[in-house]
Formats: sequence, C-alpha cells, structure tokens
Amino acid sequence: MCRRARSEAERFGGSVTARLGALWLLVFADTGSHDRDHPRRAVTAALAVRHHFAGDRWGAHPVGVRAAVATGEVLIHYPGQAGAPLSIAGAAVDDAQKLLFDVGDGEIWVTEETWRRTAEHLEYRPVAGRPDIRAAHGAHPRRAPTPPPALPQGGTAHPTELLAELVAAADGSSRRVLLVTGDAGTGKSRLLDDCERAATAHDDTFVVVRAPAAAVDGSTLRLLGTGLRDFLGIMDADSGETAVHRLAAAVARSGPADPDRSLARLVPLLDGASADGDGGRGGLGEPQETLTAWWRLLMSAPAPGRRVLVLVDDLDLAGDDVLDLIERCARENGSSLAVAAARPALRDRRPQWTAEGGWPVLTLRPWDTAAVARHVDVRAGAHPLGGRFARLLTEVTGGNPRMVAAYTALLGADGLRTARRDGGVVVPVEVYRRSRAELAALSGLLRQVAETVGVVGEAAWPGAVAAVCGLAETEAVALMEELVRRRVLDRIGGPGPDRRYGFRTVLERHVARSGWSAGERLGAHRTVTEWLGRLDGEGTVSRHLRREALRLETATGRRAEELARSALNGRGAQEPPFPLATGGRTAEYLALAETPSDRLVELDRVVRAWRRSAADRRDGGEGRPGI
Repeated sequence: MCRRARSEAERFGGSVTARLGALWLLVFADTGSHDRDHPRRAVTAALAVRHHFAGDRWGAHPVGVRAAVATGEVLIHYPGQAGAPLSIAGAAVDDAQKLLFDVGDGEIWVTEETWRRTAEHLEYRPVAGRPDIRAAHGAHPRRAPTPPPALPQGGTAHPTELLAELVAAADGSSRRVLLVTGDAGTGKSRLLDDCERAATAHDDTFVVVRAPAAAVDGSTLRLLGTGLRDFLGIMDADSGETAVHRLAAAVARSGPADPDRSLARLVPLLDGASADGDGGRGGLGEPQETLTAWWRLLMSAPAPGRRVLVLVDDLDLAGDDVLDLIERCARENGSSLAVAAARPALRDRRPQWTAEGGWPVLTLRPWDTAAVARHVDVRAGAHPLGGRFARLLTEVTGGNPRMVAAYTALLGADGLRTARRDGGVVVPVEVYRRSRAELAALSGLLRQVAETVGVVGEAAWPGAVAAVCGLAETEAVALMEELVRRRVLDRIGGPGPDRRYGFRTVLERHVARSGWSAGERLGAHRTVTEWLGRLDGEGTVSRHLRREALRLETATGRRAEELARSALNGRGAQEPPFPLATGGRTAEYLALAETPSDRLVELDRVVRAWRRSAADRRDGGEGRPGI
C-alpha cells in the first residue's frame, strides 16, 4: 500500500516529504517539465490514490483515503546527509493540515486558491457550509459544446483549413500525429473544436474521439469509455454480448502482444454505469494501463469503413509513458489521426517533435494588427477609433487572442462593470487573473525575480534585479534566462552592459508590478537608486535612462522629476524617502518605473472615448469619438 501511494505521487511529479503513521505529506513543486501546473498535479495525484484504494481489491478491510490540497509557497530545507528527511514549513502546509481534520473518508478537499487555479481542468462540487472550499469530484469536467468561432485565427493561413487538409489526407502512409503548439490564450483548445467540426463535416466516415492527457481516476475512464464506444460504433440498443464481440475483434486487429490482457483492461470501459456516480471510483483496474491499451487500440486497429480522429488537449501535461506511446504510434501505419495541442514547454521534453524531424507541426502565433482589427470590427462594430484601438491593443497584448477578446469586450454596454482599475488604467478581470495565475505557478525565487523585473521597469538590468533580490548578478542572470526559456520574459539588447530583461508585453509587466504593495515597491526603488549611485563610472545605464525619460516626457507632457514626485506623493509620501538628484538618474528611474506605460494609458483613453461615443449614439447624439 505504501509503495503504491508513493508511486502515484511520483507519477504526477510529486514527492513524499514526510510520513507520520497513516498521515502523508506530499509536495508538488515547480519543475522543469511541469512548470505551471503543480496544483493540478497535486489534486490529480490525490484522485489517483483515492481511485486505487477505493475499489473492492482490499476485501474485508477497505482503505479510506482523505486528502486536503493547499497551494502556496513553502520553505524546504535540504539536509546535509543523503537519505535524511526534508524539512517543510509554510502557510500552505498549515492550511492543508487544518483542512484535513474536517475531510471525510473518500473525500478530497481543496482550498480556494487551489480550486481557482485548477477549476478549468478538474471537476469540483461545493462543500456544505464551506463556501471557500471545494471537493474534487473527477479529473475531467464534462465538456460543454462550444459554438463555432466567428473569426479565423490570425496569420497567413486559416489553421482550420490546414487541419481540414490534414484530416482529409490522413491515410496509412502519412505521419499520423499533428502537433498544435502555442502559448496560453492563442486558441489551441478552440482549434481542436474546429478540427472536430472540420472532420465531421468532411464525411460521415470519421469518428472523433477525445482523449485525456493522463490517466487519473474513474472520470478518466468515463472519457475513455465514451470514445471506445464511439470507435466501435456501439449504440445504446446493442447488447453487452455484441459490444464485447466488437471489442474482441478490434483488439485482434490491433495485434497486441497479450490480447487477453488488453481485452481484460478494455471490457470494463464498455459499461458506462460507473461513470456517472461519484467520479467513477474503483472497479476498473489501473487507469494508466487502461489508457495505454486504449491508445494502442484506437491507433493500431483498422476500423472497417471508418477513420478515427483522436483529439488531445494539454499534451504537455502528459506523462512520459503516454508521450512514448504516441511517438510509437506516429511511426506506424494506420487509418487513425491524432491531433494534440500543447504549450511550447513540450519541446523541452520532446525536442525531436519538430517539422525538421518529420512531424507535422502547426504553431499558433499571436494575431497581427490586421487580424485584431477584423476581430474588433466583428465584435464591436465599425468605429472611427477602430484602427487606433487595434494598433494599441496589438502592442499592449502582443496580439494574444484571449487578451484581445477580453479587451474588446470592454467596449460593450456592460464591459466595464467587471473590469479592474489598476494603477490608473482599466484591465479586464480575466486578463488580470490569468496573468497573476501564470506568475503564481512559478516557484518562489523565479516568481520573485519575475515580479522584481516588473517593478524595476519595462526593461530591467540584471544588476538592479540582483540588488533587490539579494542575489549575485550571475545568479540573477541565470534565473532570468530560465524565465526567458519559459517564455515569461524576453531578453533585450546584446551581451554586456546593455543587456536587459523585460516582460513580453507591457500588460503582463503591469500585472506583475501590481502584485507588490506601494511600500514594497518603494523599498525596491530605494535599493535600485543605491545601485545606480554605485555606477558613477558607467554611462550605458545613464544614457538609457535619459533616452527613455525623454520619450516619457514627450508622451506625457511632464518632466521626469515631476512624474517621480507625483508617483511618490500618490503613495502618501509628502517628501521622497530618498534624494531624486543623483545626476538626474534617480528621478528618471522612478518616473519610468512608477508611471504606467503610455500605451496602456492611451489604450485606456481610447476605450473610454469609444464607450462615450457609443453611449451618445444610443441616446440619439452624434457620438463623436473625442479623446
């Protein structure tokens, strides 16, 4: 039992850090291959352990599993000698321990922060009398059908058309796995829905099946069972004998090494009764072995008169065993096609999955200004400010489709009702929450460095970030390079004194900066001004600050010292807590660090002018878009 619980934790990237009798402490920390999803991995591991022990395999001695999952930073002390236990401390550990006392047998409760960061992927139900707590119900929420998109993706070609061509060309001689990659918010999940529509519209010989990226518990098997019945063409009116006969014939066609074992794994999936209870717990064996047998069947068994399209989302969260299986299937002949969506982090684990390596790869890129303008025109209507809004929106969001859609929604009649006013500009709540969640998913030191970059400015010097974080400059550079690899930051300038780092968009920098209180930012600014004071013999930083300050003064019509004093006074300080006249650099630095991006400010003005003119038109006025 202990080995099994440990192996389930390790399968999802966790580690057993402490054990006291029947009480286990599992930690799911930030890792290179799972750099954003440790809350989800913690909950799915708990679901997997519950599933394993909830069946009847333990006879007269059932094993009850209770789990509490909390998300937050912890301090980990690594002992000096090998094999010695780790020391873990932090609010997240305390929260989980306190919550566990109220959890009943067979229940998995999560804190509000964990629920917020995993609700998009996991299935929960409320807990009576605990509005801040949710109970994990299953690993895969029931999908709601999504309507067809009103607009094509941006770029030189319509991704749906490309997918339709690949689907139509799928045959036994082609590489049968198409990889769709892109950053968060670029439309990967939507494109899978487009692919499903394209396949079913092509002809009636296609069977579209949704596959999970990882096997967890009975809710995973529910999804597999639905796909298996669709693959075999089993109808509700078919008898159990007919269903098993069709499955046995398909297993024989797939040619497994042990057909009896594969059949034994897959037969329980034909009975969907267990899928609608409490997450399908127990009674269906090991989910991971079942998932492997399922993949092998669908990708290797020719379906007479039918072709199979398997759709997988979030493949970057899959375990290596699933990735190995998909890679093997891709090299083999067959009539099935798999389309898998993943974030770019998958390239770190499978660097050979590239177009150069013979893999069909479709990379979703941010929208250009023309695509943003088309989206705005369809969603908000033609407007004299449309071109200006599209240009600014592309610059502020980097063309991220999800962010573009959220900002465009602000133009509606009720658009600002749920918006967040932050630092003098309006930010859509969805954009703010998702950007904060991306930062929160980083480990403690990486997140501290990323947020420090946001506080220091749009382009931060490694020396300034190192001074604020109390690191050696070489350590700060290494951490910022890791954030570049994870597509959180961009590298600006070449090597040497001109090298700087900044967020990929001014919007993401603005959200990162807002995570610090005014007092915390002032403390960081004091440290940076001391660092500036030590650079008397180095002119690169001074020239950059002067150049950027002139640009800011031109955009705002105010002097840098005036902007700096205004920012400090706005924080409740009558006089600056440090001098502003270190060769002019301190005032320029503070003005640049504390003044919201001129592009964000201008975008905010355009949004408000658009809304005023729209309101005037509704009231019968001329609706002139003055700013």
